[in-house]
Formats: sequence, structure tokens, C-alpha cells
Amino acid sequence: MEKVVIEYDIPIQSEEQVEEHNKRCKEMFGSQFTPLKSTEEHIDILFEKFYDAIHKVGDDGGWYVGDGISVKIELEYDPENK
Repeated sequence: MEKVVIEYDIPIQSEEQVEEHNKRCKEMFGSQFTPLKSTEEHIDILFEKFYDAIHKVGDDGGWYVGDGISVKIELEYDPENK
């Protein structure tokens, strides 16, 4: 049985915060920085990973009618100590 585990941390940051941060970093460092992504962009990345994992497990299993792909999702919010 093929099993794929996806672990992904989604930071809480708005599009506006990200745009402002990236703008300041670009002014200070030029293109020598890794731009931040908004929470929504990270969610899109996670959904793509989820989609790819389903296809990998299905391809490895053979996609037989009557079989199934078991999915377990556990979400947790880990707040900073403020």
C-alpha cells in the first residue's frame, strides 16, 4: 500500500502585509531575497500538493474500480506567544 504524508506550514499573513514586506525588501536588497507569500498562496500550494499526492497514490495502486483512497487530514493552529 502506497502512503504519502504531506506536512505543510501555512503562515498567517495578508496579501497587503506580504506586498508591503516584499516591496521594502526589494528596495533594500534588489532581487537578492526570497519574497513572502500570502496565506492564500500557501493554501493554493497545499491544494496542489494534495492533488498530486492523490494521483501518486492512485497511480501506484492501479485505480481499480471499487477500491478507495483513504484520506486523513489534521489541522492545528499554533499561535505565537504574544
